[in-house]
Amino acid sequence: MLTRDEILVALQDALIEDQEFELSDEIMAAMEAYPHPFELVGPILEFISKHPEVDFGSPGYLVHFVERFYHQGYEDLLIEAVGKRPTLHNIWMLHRCYNDNDPALVPQIQDLVRGFKKDKTLDSQVRTMIEDLTW
Repeated sequence: MLTRDEILVALQDALIEDQEFELSDEIMAAMEAYPHPFELVGPILEFISKHPEVDFGSPGYLVHFVERFYHQGYEDLLIEAVGKRPTLHNIWMLHRCYNDNDPALVPQIQDLVRGFKKDKTLDSQVRTMIEDLTW
């Protein structure tokens, strides 16, 4: 069984420039077998945020993995990750949470999005995506 750090290194090693992100069956199995899988959620969200140029899929294995922890802390970690470094992929992930219409979550997401709309330094592609989505 791979350790948390070995799994995170394997994610980094799976990056291939200008190609869709794909994980080997071995790494996906290691993530599934990891005894405390929620411990991987924060680092995976950070990993996605650090690589805005990567096509992680729609939604892709990593999103499917982290979304298993919806209403178990995932959404808080996602809001934190998006707040630090908004990217096209994590904004799209945030919108998936928004679309669930959770009355406790929607106002938090709307506040974050309002802040982004005022941010003049926001990446133009991210800004366009935010403006094009219904919040």
